[in-house]
This record gives sequence, structure tokens and C-alpha cells, in this order.
Amino acid sequence: MELTLENSIAEISRLCDAIELFCDQEQLSPRVRHDMLLVLDELVTNVITHGFSTGVGECVRVCLEKTEKGIYVAIIDDAPAFNPLAVKEPDVNASIEDRPIGGLGIHLMKQFSQHLAYQRKEEHNVLTFYLKAQ
Repeated sequence: MELTLENSIAEISRLCDAIELFCDQEQLSPRVRHDMLLVLDELVTNVITHGFSTGVGECVRVCLEKTEKGIYVAIIDDAPAFNPLAVKEPDVNASIEDRPIGGLGIHLMKQFSQHLAYQRKEEHNVLTFYLKAQ
């Protein structure tokens, strides 16, 4: 499945609908469905709210494919270069008051996935990983 989303937070509901349909078609467990919705909602929301600036011609592509390794995910955007794998891990043991805002979407991706990779390719951020399918 491939879905192209415009630079609008309203597109998150379309993303979630597409993930639900993908999970139904692939007969994925409720746990995998939950993880996919949580991680992709967080990551794409971050791209839209923090990565884009002009709102003109900016988009995010999300690609999903079920493989033997799990659910292959690619998130491709044309925002300025940003490597989420280089972000420092949040201190999840700190109290809410002591934690800076942000970083949990990336943290969740790292917890629920494997084989993470980032590259800047032809003016696009390309983040790929496999979500665990069990």
C-alpha cells in the first residue's frame, strides 16, 4: 500500500483509515494494528507539524508492505533534512514535569520496530523500518 498525504494535520485521519484497511486486508493482529496506528500517527504528525514550513507542494508518502520480516514501512517526505535516528532518547523514567516535550514518537518507533534506516535522497527524507508483525 502506498499513500500520499498533503501537509495538513487533517490527513492523519485518512492515514489511520488506510492503516485500518491494510491491517484488515493482511489479517494482522489487534496488537500489530495498535502499534502501527500509534507509531505512524506519531511520526507523520511530527513531519507535518515540525518538518514542513510553507504548506505549498509539501507531502508525505507512507508505504506499507507485509513481508517475512514484518511490516515494511517507508516514510518519505520533502521537508528539510532531519534524521530521527540521531535524536537523543528521551528519559522515559523521568517525571512528566522534568521531561522536555517531544521525542516519544521516535522512541515508540524504536521500541516497536527493527532494521531502522534513514537517508537523505534527492531532497527527501527517507525513513525505513520493519514493524514487528507478532
